[in-house]
Amino acid sequence: MAQPSAEERKRQSQARREANEKERREYWEILIEGTRDAHEKTRLLFDQRQENLYRRLEELELNLRDEIREHGRTTRIWLAVLSTLVAILVLLVLWL
Repeated sequence: MAQPSAEERKRQSQARREANEKERREYWEILIEGTRDAHEKTRLLFDQRQENLYRRLEELELNLRDEIREHGRTTRIWLAVLSTLVAILVLLVLWL
């Protein structure tokens, strides 16, 4: 078997280096693209979750307003009843 010449060994070494560099570049491109995709998916999930949280917060706020309104109505009814009873009692005390 004949030994490759120095020029041939140099060419083979250069070809291996170029192949390794190309493989490394492709690896990093795939890694960067995967990272971008993952970042985009994470951002979309975050946006969706934030939107869901805002929607839930609005629902809670509306429910709370309804409850406050209902309690206010009940309180006004009781105050009217109690005021009427106090007025009746005052009239009874004054009449007796």
